[in-house]
Formats: sequence, structure tokens, C-alpha cells
Amino acid sequence: MTAQPNRSLADGIALLGLLCSTGKLGTSDAAQALGWETTRANRLLGTLRDLGLAEQDSSRRYLPGPGVHVLAAQCLQGSRLLSVTLPILRGSDREGLGVALGVLWRGLVCYLLHAGQTESLDAGLTEFTPYQADDSSIGLVIEAHLKHGPYRNSPAARVKARKDGYAIRRNDDRIHGSVAVPIFGGKDQVPIAGLAFIADLTRHRPSDLAERLRATADVIAQALGASSGRPARGGGGRKT
Repeated sequence: MTAQPNRSLADGIALLGLLCSTGKLGTSDAAQALGWETTRANRLLGTLRDLGLAEQDSSRRYLPGPGVHVLAAQCLQGSRLLSVTLPILRGSDREGLGVALGVLWRGLVCYLLHAGQTESLDAGLTEFTPYQADDSSIGLVIEAHLKHGPYRNSPAARVKARKDGYAIRRNDDRIHGSVAVPIFGGKDQVPIAGLAFIADLTRHRPSDLAERLRATADVIAQALGASSGRPARGGGGRKT
């Protein structure tokens, strides 16, 4: 983070994120959620409205405005992550496996794709609730490769995921779960996203799933223009 971040910009982004996640927001609700004075929340919500990023209903509560959809479309097009990944996944064999593509921001994993084991990729493009990073294999594997926090996963979990090169999250039944690897990008080779298989982990070895995921993640990284070389894993190699 820069030495002197722009507070107004940061607050505006925080407010826009809150508005989009709740779908409808009153001034008092915004002030309470963000710990602001009501006058500040009212002023910034008014600014979002003037920019077309928010609009008001008959009860004067704020809703996401048309500008939000334009920005969302521009962001997806500009990042190319989803448009590059989908054709690659369509050409891969995932019989009996679910697949997820997610990004991490402020402790939350947002899924751009989350298709269950019996679902098509297109079905996986529908709305999906964000997960806390410590409740997601994608969240864990991305945090394991970040140089700076804040972190939601424990140091021990991050060290293990970095050493193994993949992360596992098991469901409550201890049978099903997910295995995730990072997709690296940029000159610093930091994760830009995570790719996961959702599977019956009593039938599929996590290490085998991870190897398949790594191969796909490398193809995605190359298609995005990133270096194909991923950081070396620490320790004595992957566990089986």
C-alpha cells in the first residue's frame, strides 16, 4: 500500500462494494456498517448517484445504478480472465469433477465460475455467494502465496499449502471437498486467481487433481500473457 492512500477514493470503493453486495442500502445502514458519520455516508452515496453508480427507489434507499453494470462488463472484458479460461476448460476432461475459478479480495473469494460435479460450465456462471478465504481452497492457496496480509488462514495452513503447491478444503462429511492451485501472473509471479476441482476425495487423490490443475493453470497463465514458470514449491516436494 502507498504511504498516503487516498482516503476518499478508498471510502468510495468500500461504499460501492457494500451497495453491490447488499443490493439495497439506506444512509444509516451504510454509516453503521462502515463506521462513518451519517453525513459522510449521505454525501458519498449522493456522489455515487450523481455518477450513475447508484439510484434511489421510492423510499429513498439506494440501489446499484446502471453504471455498475457497465463497469462490471468493462472489468471482465479488460481482465480477460474469464474469457480466456472458459474455452480452455471446455476443452479439458473433467468427468465427475466440479470446477471453480475465483479471485480473492479483502478476505473474500468471489467466484467467476462455480460448476458442480453434474453441472455444465454455463450453469456455473450464475450467481454464487462469496466465501470467506478461510472457508475456501482457492482462498487458502492464494493467501499462501501472498507476501503481505491481512490473512484469514492460519500460518500453518498457509505454509503447508505453499509447500505442497495446492490447498484442500473438505466438506463436513469429510468425503467431498475441493483442491485448488494458484494461477500466477505478472512479473512478480503473484496469484491473480485460483482454479479448483470439486470432487469425492475418497475416489480422487488430491495430489493427482493438483497436477491436472497445475497443467491447466499454466495454459491459462500463458494465454493471459504471463510467464509460464510458476514459483518453486518449498520443502521436499508434494505429499501423496
